[in-house]
Amino acid sequence: MKKLKIGLDHVSVGVRLSIISFVLVAFIFTVYGIVISFSAMNELERQSIGELAAKNQSVIDLIDLFNTGLKREASRSSKILEGYFPGSFMLDVSNNINVSGVSTPILKNGGLVVNLDYSIPDRFSSRSGEMATVFVKSGIDFVRISTSLKNEKGERAVGTSLEHDHPAYKNLINGEPYNGIATLFNRKYFTQYNPIKDGSGQIIGALYVGVDFTEEVKSIKNRIYDLKIGDAGFFFVLDAKVGKSYGDIVVDARRKGQNALAMIDASGREYMKEILAEKNGLIRISAEDDKSGSSYPGERIVIFNHYPDWEWIVVGQAYADDITSEVVVVRNLSLGAGLVAVVILSFLIFVAIRNTVSRPLTQASDIAEQVASGDLTVRMDVHRTDEIGKLARNFNFMIEQVQLRDSALGAELAERKNTEVQLERAAHFDSVTGLPNRHYLNRRLKELSSSFNFSSRSFALLFIDLDNFKYVNDTFGHATGDELLVTVANRLQGSLRSNDVVARLGGDEFAVLLENPKDSDSITQLAGKIVDTIDSPLHCNGREFNVSASIGIAIMPDHARSFDALFSCADAAMYEAKAQGKNTVRIWNPEMSRRTSYRFMIQSGLRKSLENDELELHYQPIVDLANSRITGMEALLRWQHPTEGYISPAKLIPIAEENQLILHIGYWVLRRSCRQIRLWNERFGPMYIAVNVSERQFRDPDFTSNLERIVMEEGVTPSMVELEVTETVLMTQADDMLPVLTGLAERGFRLSLDDFGTGYSSLAYLKQLPLSKLKIDRSFISDLPGDLDDVAIVQAILSLSHHLELEVVGEGIETDSQASFLQQLGCEYGQGYLFSRPLTEHDFEAFAEENIKTCSSRPGQKLLPAL
Repeated sequence: MKKLKIGLDHVSVGVRLSIISFVLVAFIFTVYGIVISFSAMNELERQSIGELAAKNQSVIDLIDLFNTGLKREASRSSKILEGYFPGSFMLDVSNNINVSGVSTPILKNGGLVVNLDYSIPDRFSSRSGEMATVFVKSGIDFVRISTSLKNEKGERAVGTSLEHDHPAYKNLINGEPYNGIATLFNRKYFTQYNPIKDGSGQIIGALYVGVDFTEEVKSIKNRIYDLKIGDAGFFFVLDAKVGKSYGDIVVDARRKGQNALAMIDASGREYMKEILAEKNGLIRISAEDDKSGSSYPGERIVIFNHYPDWEWIVVGQAYADDITSEVVVVRNLSLGAGLVAVVILSFLIFVAIRNTVSRPLTQASDIAEQVASGDLTVRMDVHRTDEIGKLARNFNFMIEQVQLRDSALGAELAERKNTEVQLERAAHFDSVTGLPNRHYLNRRLKELSSSFNFSSRSFALLFIDLDNFKYVNDTFGHATGDELLVTVANRLQGSLRSNDVVARLGGDEFAVLLENPKDSDSITQLAGKIVDTIDSPLHCNGREFNVSASIGIAIMPDHARSFDALFSCADAAMYEAKAQGKNTVRIWNPEMSRRTSYRFMIQSGLRKSLENDELELHYQPIVDLANSRITGMEALLRWQHPTEGYISPAKLIPIAEENQLILHIGYWVLRRSCRQIRLWNERFGPMYIAVNVSERQFRDPDFTSNLERIVMEEGVTPSMVELEVTETVLMTQADDMLPVLTGLAERGFRLSLDDFGTGYSSLAYLKQLPLSKLKIDRSFISDLPGDLDDVAIVQAILSLSHHLELEVVGEGIETDSQASFLQQLGCEYGQGYLFSRPLTEHDFEAFAEENIKTCSSRPGQKLLPAL
């Protein structure tokens, strides 16, 4: 493709710049002339549009002034109507009156029935000429029960309800008045609705007053007819209220009462639809689009504004040619004057450019050619202080920078290489322990995969997870946790061969890759050695810690044919080690992976259980052993999995406690329990509810404040809630939990020690703890009263509890003899299958009703229900 050549290759720079300047100046003056003329036109049009908008606003202001007057009149009439009812209103819901086929509560005023009594509305209407209606609140409806309004047949509009989508309905429900325009029996009224309240402030009905809007508004329409703008501009008003009147022309001397969407052509309907849809704005209608047949053709400017109280749209329109005709002469004169100025100015620019630019540039070009030949020692020598001099100085500076850059380039390359080495280390080594990280291990495994030979090489992967490390991190801070990790990393490296790879995977997880181990026994012995090494006391920041490790082992190719599968197997074996009590070693077998998959399924499903409303609470009654009367209940969590069916709490709680799920589930249980005990206290009398709280919940720094918020929001007192903590958790974390438990007790919550006797209670701690109750574990009760050892243990527990002023609950009671024996020993309360299994909400209510009924009919008598 040939390039187009202008033919200026041999023309000097000065001439070229002069030509460009001429064209530029001509363009500028041409644009200037056009801008000036169009500016004038636009300014005149802007002023005219402003005048049109101001008149539009004056119409809106006029309507608003009239609307204010109507509101005052309706408000005054509403107060007059209220004066016709001198007594207090009250609602009788025990009896109903049939109003036109609708059963309504009885509304009374001063002891007189208002339903179907038309005397007051008729008397008000005859004196004021306005409509009056009385509504009664029936359920969520407002039903018309008395009115002065009649249709053409003389029938009164009673027995009908105020529509729920009527704007007055929302105000009345909220106890607020409402005024606005409404259509009744094909006639428009300006209405005022006021709520009726009884002595307690409850909304029991409403009073309605309607002023004839059609007659009242005639005067405002005549004012709008007379408004004009320009020679042919005028105003009209559209009805924008959705319904039969939508699009009606409310005010227009030529088309009054017609519908704008039905009377004009298709193009006109489009802009009418736009006006009704947008409600506020400006539209330009070109002469080509105007099919209205107007005697004044041309572009139209239409401004419209919405008055929301009446759902009216005020529309003003004017013709553009009626506004801008006088500007055309000004535009032509401006263009002629600009052309003359262009010729004179261009000549002056040519002379100036030749003397100040063209000649100095020619001199500078010769010097630049020498520099281009490779001689970097040459410098331009220009003494001018204008742009040409600045160009020379910058050119000289550029050559100096090129020389300096050559010397700095070598140092920059060395620094970049050092940075790459640092980034490489940061990407593949752990910043805390200095060990290889997961990325390094993955890269190493990828390299081994490409050259792996199943017949000549084998690998073993040890997946190591520190037990109870999170407790150290949460309790003593991350600095102590990091120091502990460094100590563990050093011990791991000291236990391995130089060619073994040990990496920190993240958190409290490590991995050891052994290449060509001797056999599975040697692997197990090494893992045991690591467990013993980590289990020995660790000293960090002046404290002694005992952190154990759970290790899972997988061997390749015995257990897996790829490194990804090897990782999965070792991970499953590690979880098995944790499940078997921690601080131990397990070698993978297929059943472990199945259990891990099942565990993952449970954990994944547990995350969705709250969202899908799959969790529920069952309630096991706690009774007074002296009379078998129910005093409270224990809330027990139940989960009905959508595919696996019932999941035992013994399986789901440990999984939930491994992560934050136990916090979400725990707060859900507390909120549901508080809500339930409030309802049952209102129905059955004073009772309390016992809720199990995990160690993780007690260690949540927001637990106390969240619990107080839940109790307050659900409307219960703290004394209705009993928090159960197991003996094992309490004794292992006594120092940390004592301040939390003390704070809860000071706030009024009851604290209970669950499964007492199964742990290693310290009597010193037991004395300090703010407990109100002990629960004897079912393992000591199941063989009562025949087992003498259990008898001695239970007697000792009861004696200790009573000396510490603690109440006692016997758990797992299944026989009359057990209940009687415990009651004789002084045990206050019992819980177990003898009284009831854990019950659903519905079944518990039936049990409580029967229990209270039976105990009330036989007071003072001990009642022990059968299984």
